[in-house]
Parts: sequence; structure tokens; C-alpha cells
Amino acid sequence: TDLAPGERLRQDGVEYVNVGGELVPVAGSTVPHSLGNEDCTWCDGDATIFRVRCGPNYSRNRQKAPSGPALMELVGIDAIKTGYNVGNIGAEVALPDVSGVDTHHAHVPPLFLITWQFPSEPPPLMGTVNDGPGVHMVYYFRLRPEVCDELADLETARPAVRLFAEYCLRAVDDPEWRGRFKAMAYVDNLEDMGLPSFITSYNAKPVLIRRTGTLVRGENYLEMDINVHRFANVAKKGFAMLMSRFKNMYINVGFTIEGRCDEELPECIFGCGRVNKPDLSFAKQVFD
Repeated sequence: TDLAPGERLRQDGVEYVNVGGELVPVAGSTVPHSLGNEDCTWCDGDATIFRVRCGPNYSRNRQKAPSGPALMELVGIDAIKTGYNVGNIGAEVALPDVSGVDTHHAHVPPLFLITWQFPSEPPPLMGTVNDGPGVHMVYYFRLRPEVCDELADLETARPAVRLFAEYCLRAVDDPEWRGRFKAMAYVDNLEDMGLPSFITSYNAKPVLIRRTGTLVRGENYLEMDINVHRFANVAKKGFAMLMSRFKNMYINVGFTIEGRCDEELPECIFGCGRVNKPDLSFAKQVFD
């Protein structure tokens, strides 16, 4: 490349930066940020629209309340077209600079990436398919300064901050902890989509990501890859119906770690965001 180190260029809807003589895609460069509701953009999420577990004695009382502010801020989203599942996107892109971020915790990184690996083909009538062409929706979250301050003294930190720290410590190697990862989606205008009730009844309900999720640790980040190809066929058929209508939807997503006892409650959304009428046909071809 003729670019100087650190110099950037934009090509075919993707921004690249010269890193060591190679052009590396810049994280979050394929989907623009918006302060409004422009189509095919993302904007900051509102954690309070998601109801999360609260104590005391949730197992008996089953009480939920709106989440407090998210622990992390959304700093970018990518929509990437692929011919197969690409794991560990964080190792393939130029991530946001976090050199000035001190989390005060050896196992809590400043960045958390979450990738939805959506298939672009409908599920087969028979059998299962665990990989194939699709679109990767990648969310890039950065820890908020006030949460970093809490991590400096976990004894005085909120239960959700302590729980998040414990998850970051254990979940990569412990399937039980990894299975506490919960995803929620709330579509503002879902009732206008003409979808059956077995789909609309899941609006804003949490889903535990267990065998379909892979958690990896990289330099300054954790990444959860959610492989929708591996969902049960019934769930994949529901996703296929939803995806055909994405371009007409306002989609809010939120992520939290499941709290199970009073010491871990109330839960709190750790990252959330909103995408406005995302047309996945405009996803960019970033990787060969």
C-alpha cells in the first residue's frame, strides 16, 4: 500500500487503515452512526426499556424492573457479508483505541464485542446446517469510566458490576458461567410486521446463549459470537421471517449476565444499542 502507517482510506463502503503495511478494516466503519432514526444506521440504546431481574428472593417473587444505565457504551456496529462463520472478528479489524482506559481489573477488558452470525439462506426442511453464508452483525462496546472506577473497589461496587467482573474472569473456560449470557431484542414496531404470535411473544424476552455461543479473549477485548446457524430449526425459521422484515424494523438489543441470588441482583444491561431499519442486503464484503 502507498498509505503511510496509520493513514486511512475508504473503499466500497468500508474504511481501512494501514497497520504494518497491511490494510485492515476499521471496526464500526460499515454502519453509520445517527442521532435520529435514519434508515440503515445505529444509535445509542436505552437500557431502561429492558426489564431485568431484581431481588430480594427472585426465585420466589419473580420480580423484574427496568434496568439501570448500561455498564458499557456502544461505539460502533458492523454489518459484514461472509460466505462462512468468521469467529473472533476482533482479531481481524482495527479496534477502537483504548490505550487510555484502565479497568482496574486484570480480567475485565475495556472492550466487549458481540457478533450475531445470521444465515442468509432459510433452514433446510430436514437435517441441520451449522455454517454457511450469512451476515455478521457486530456490536462494539467500551466500558464506561464510572464502571472502571467501581472495578477499582469491588467491595463497594454494584452487584451487577461484581457479576460482570466474575463473568469476565470465569466464562471463557467455564461453560456454566458462559451460559449466563443473556440477549434481548425489542422491536418498536413489531406489531406492524404481521408476524405470528409465537414470534411476537418473544419481543423483549431474554434468551440464554449456551451451546450456540463462543466466547474468546483477545488483546483488550472479550468477544461473544452467537451462531444462529446452530439454533434449532424452529428458531431459525422464526429468525428467517424476522430477517425478511429487518429493513422495516427499529430494533433495540440488550445484553446482560444472569443473576441468580440476592448478592448478584439487581441485574443490569451491560451493553445495548438500536439499529434503524437495517437492510442486510447492504452488508459489506470485508473478508475474502
